[in-house]
Amino acid sequence: MADSATIEKLEQLCHEKKFQECYDALVEALKTNPTDPELRWRFARAHFELVELKPNDKEFKSTYLNKGLEIITAVLAEYPENASAHKWYAILLSSVGDLLGTKEKLQNAFKIKEHAVKAATLKPDDSTAQHLLGRWCFSVANIGFIERKLASALFTAPPESSFQEALGYFLKCQELCDAQNVSNLRNLVFLGDTYIALKDKANAKPWYERAAGFTAITALEKELVVEAAKKLKSC
Repeated sequence: MADSATIEKLEQLCHEKKFQECYDALVEALKTNPTDPELRWRFARAHFELVELKPNDKEFKSTYLNKGLEIITAVLAEYPENASAHKWYAILLSSVGDLLGTKEKLQNAFKIKEHAVKAATLKPDDSTAQHLLGRWCFSVANIGFIERKLASALFTAPPESSFQEALGYFLKCQELCDAQNVSNLRNLVFLGDTYIALKDKANAKPWYERAAGFTAITALEKELVVEAAKKLKSC
């Protein structure tokens, strides 16, 4: 098993958004402890996080997201009660699905929610698990007419949710983030988006303001900050 100093170093690199350094450190650590689940789920996470450095490179994104999904699938099969494994399986499955067609995305919907709920149940104070559930609800509530018809053809009971349900999860995520002194730029933007979907510009505005004032480091964060600033102008 990896020692606590190694895990602490990896988490610090991740917190500082030094994703390439974190990835490289995991490659080295896994040479010594190739079966360690704590290293392996972090290695899957590292594949996801590297994509933030090249968010518009489709080939790069596909390669790293699919490899990350492969890694976390193996971890989950061996450690079915590991909250982080469930969380990152749901995140990576959702991210890979975004590269596929509507049918594949819909087919993965129930599986994504199942693992997100399991992650939140095993670790209720995990803000990312709450955000993930909010994203799931928002995506389902935002499904268009054609996608709903396809979902009805694929499932006896298609996935259902609402923007109000999504809001509850995003607010819970933000509550945990603020209490733990961690940031989640995506959550700030989605809080604004959810209030807009609920036709509540007044409550959307402060979240877009926080997102627009975020100190961005990665390429994806910079894109989100610009997006938030544009949306703020319409509030």
